[in-house]
Amino acid sequence: MTPLGTLALAAAALGWIVCFPVLRKGLTDLRRIPGGVWRITGYRNRKSWRVRMIGGYVLGGWPGGLVVWIWRRSEERQTLRDEWHLLIEERRARHEIVLAQYEDEPEDEGIAR
Repeated sequence: MTPLGTLALAAAALGWIVCFPVLRKGLTDLRRIPGGVWRITGYRNRKSWRVRMIGGYVLGGWPGGLVVWIWRRSEERQTLRDEWHLLIEERRARHEIVLAQYEDEPEDEGIAR
């Protein structure tokens, strides 16, 4: 093997070692956002981001790390996370309303109409 080939192989091996935790964190972050949020916002599906991250990692580690870095700083991720948090707040508000109606019912039963 030529010195240049050895250097390229060493760079790829180093990329695979260094970028593995970065890839895992990126895939976990991607998986954490529910599918419904992706559909509501109309952004690309998570499968394309996942394929890019894993494909980049297979190509030497460093490109996969770069894709994770781009994902973590993207406007798309920020919008998805904002929408997700809005949905969580809406669900909490609906749950509180349901509990409030449930708690009021026993008091109304004793009142003659």
